[in-house]
Amino acid sequence: MAETYQRGAAIRRGTAEALKAMKQLNLDQLWELNLLYQSARDRLVKRYVAMASDQQLRVQHLDSILGLIKEVMSSVGTDQRQIITQGITQAAGIGAGVLQHAQLPLIADGTQAVRAVWHLKQADGLQLSDRLWRLDLDATRILRDEISLALVQGDNALTAAREFAAAGLPVQGGLPHAASVEKLSTLTSSILLNREGNLLDNAQRVFRTEMARAQTLAYIDAMESMGEGSGLVGYRFRLGANHKRTDICDVHAGANLYGLGRGVYPAAVIRRLYPAHPNTTSYIQAVFEDELSPDDKQTDQNRVAWLLQQSAADQDAILGKQKGAWLREGKLTDAMLNTPMRVLEKRLDP
Repeated sequence: MAETYQRGAAIRRGTAEALKAMKQLNLDQLWELNLLYQSARDRLVKRYVAMASDQQLRVQHLDSILGLIKEVMSSVGTDQRQIITQGITQAAGIGAGVLQHAQLPLIADGTQAVRAVWHLKQADGLQLSDRLWRLDLDATRILRDEISLALVQGDNALTAAREFAAAGLPVQGGLPHAASVEKLSTLTSSILLNREGNLLDNAQRVFRTEMARAQTLAYIDAMESMGEGSGLVGYRFRLGANHKRTDICDVHAGANLYGLGRGVYPAAVIRRLYPAHPNTTSYIQAVFEDELSPDDKQTDQNRVAWLLQQSAADQDAILGKQKGAWLREGKLTDAMLNTPMRVLEKRLDP
């Protein structure tokens, strides 16, 4: 019994160290990704300058610019695949390495978790390689569409203004410079790096999510490799320090569905629950038998029962206003909580 307690305590310490290591890995990988997108911006702007005449880009430059965007973003896609491959592998190593804190052999080294991350089909039917391909495709399309529009509109506005001026008609505010190198460079920087929902943010969201998935799956594989007699009973779903908005994670962390304590789940269940959504800050933690109290065995009937104990504001924050209203009207079952709204609307609000 003492040996089991000591092993559990060592793994808890190892889990805390793993969380610190994951925080640093996220910072390192996301900064590398940041540099990649900054470099792409700089390459594009440098070529804009080289193409321009009198700092202006015209419609005749469009084909060259579209080809340039395709070339640069293809290079970004190749490089970010290398970065995420490295990040996933390192994250899985961190998850599996927790056993070393308990001086246990590294039976699960993270290889299986890495393979699972790459081959897992998510709710939309996409594997990670599909998701990265779509990320690359969308990034190129967004840049091409917005830069094309700005260039054509700017050139047309400049041409029209010059024709007005040549005819002796007033031009409001003087000649426009909508197709200037400066304006297209600013737009490129905004699309890639600066505005809300920029392309870097989109890529970082995928990176954070998949590295968290790799670390968690490897962690579970390592814990399960200890076998019977380890005292392991499940995994606690924990909210991260940066969890600021009430959402589905609060349900996972708050409900006691298995008589193991609030937010504690068997391995097979936690694998399905985590990550609960993209860009999550939540994490999981192994729970051992010596941590359970008599109260932990008092289960909630299901997630709906737990939600009904929360405030209406929290219900709406977690489910959305319409689902929250259906919950309070007694129309929602536990199985419906993850059902898309378009399906529920046909079923509950025809």
